[in-house]
Amino acid sequence: MATFDNRRAEAAREEEELLSSPRQSNRPLFLAFVGLALMLGGYAGTNYTPTAARQAETERRLAELRLLAQQRQEAGANDDLASKLDRVAEPRSEFPYQMAGRLAIYGGLFLFVLAGIQMYHSSPPPKKDDDGSE
Repeated sequence: MATFDNRRAEAAREEEELLSSPRQSNRPLFLAFVGLALMLGGYAGTNYTPTAARQAETERRLAELRLLAQQRQEAGANDDLASKLDRVAEPRSEFPYQMAGRLAIYGGLFLFVLAGIQMYHSSPPPKKDDDGSE
């Protein structure tokens, strides 16, 4: 009788430990999703160039002028308006978030690989004994 009580107490303790511990099976998936989000956000950050309202308006007007220059060139006018507009147009600014984006990409890659390692090293859930002794 004492061994049955010991087994039951041990089983209850193991069950309590399993319920109280955080689920380790979801942690690698969470890390993988966070890593993937960081990599995608970092890629968007490396290519992002903020445009102020004034710059956007200037670019819109330049696009309209280029369209008019193209129409004039098709109509037969031989003025180099398109090349003059290219010289007047401001060069595109550098990407200000390029370094931060690269860091986010590498951080996300690190988390993604870490999640893969944790998935590989995680132990399978404990199996129930089917020996028939209860």
